[in-house]
Amino acid sequence: MRLLCLTDIHSDRQKFERILLREPEPDVLLIGGDFTNFGPPQEAEALLDLALLHCPRVLAVAGNCDSAAIDDMLVRRGVSLHRRGTVVNGVGFFGLSAMPPWRGNMYEFTEAELDGFLAEGHAQVQAAPRCIMLTHPPPRATKADRNSAGQHVGSTAVRAWMDRHRPALLVCGHIHEARSLDEINGTTIVNCGPARNGYYAVAEVGDQVRVELKQA
Repeated sequence: MRLLCLTDIHSDRQKFERILLREPEPDVLLIGGDFTNFGPPQEAEALLDLALLHCPRVLAVAGNCDSAAIDDMLVRRGVSLHRRGTVVNGVGFFGLSAMPPWRGNMYEFTEAELDGFLAEGHAQVQAAPRCIMLTHPPPRATKADRNSAGQHVGSTAVRAWMDRHRPALLVCGHIHEARSLDEINGTTIVNCGPARNGYYAVAEVGDQVRVELKQA
């Protein structure tokens, strides 16, 4: 299974389209949140429409610069993984929107709430032999969550679920400067970097997981 993975578009339609045009149609296109830069649902939906023109199988979550209204749109369009799970070619996908508390004026939830949302999604794919997590916030204490000051600012809930269930792949974003590949206890972790800068990743999921960080 070939996955095109990207996050943090932040309303840059031109860069997003450049990434899509650069890559052949994947089996699944994963979008890890921050479609907009505090924009309306209509803006995010226009970007989703563009994604669906490139790949009919899109799975997505919203980011901290999105909103509950954008999450609702993703649910209505049948692509949301927030509090949801779906199985594609025998692989279970589940995920998480938003972020842990930070400034209080973004799309945020407590770690306890995030943990509960992940439980809801995982319950729908727990029978799958292997899983992939798509979360806007990265797991705590990994290469993917280190900010410019060198601090680990990822989600403890995401890290706990990763450690407990050991998904084959965890795709995340949010911390722009932490674009990276990591591997912990058999889970490959990729922070795709911001798509608004042309960054993305391509993953091949078979007997093994291979991920390449790329730039358009």
